[in-house]
Amino acid sequence: MESGKIDPRLYRALQYGSWVQSLPRELAIRIVELMLLGDPSLTNEPSVAILDYMTRANPEAFANVQGLVWKALKEAPVGQATHVEWQWGELAGRVAPQAPVKIAELVLDRLERDPQPHISGDPLNRSQGHASMSR
Repeated sequence: MESGKIDPRLYRALQYGSWVQSLPRELAIRIVELMLLGDPSLTNEPSVAILDYMTRANPEAFANVQGLVWKALKEAPVGQATHVEWQWGELAGRVAPQAPVKIAELVLDRLERDPQPHISGDPLNRSQGHASMSR
């Protein structure tokens, strides 16, 4: 990963399973650091997935990965119909108590950047067409 010889599209394979628990925490953190240096459209989903798992399995790990968590949350592409949307919410909910204003700003920023915010894509609103949010 450090040499750049691995295609960043292959990083997605790292988001599955609990393999991260078998690594020394410093190595798992380094892997996420390297992922977050790449193109967010390719590397953010596995980064969020690993951080979500790491902080869920070991809440005390948040202190060591706090900067990476905020970077991953901030750089997560919007409007992708992937599992990352759910994991983004899980990770954001886990860190919200530490910085509620910061997470509120991130949520508002995502809503502003997303051409079809998750709220307006709610299945309950589909019978009425796409609801629009006033800003």
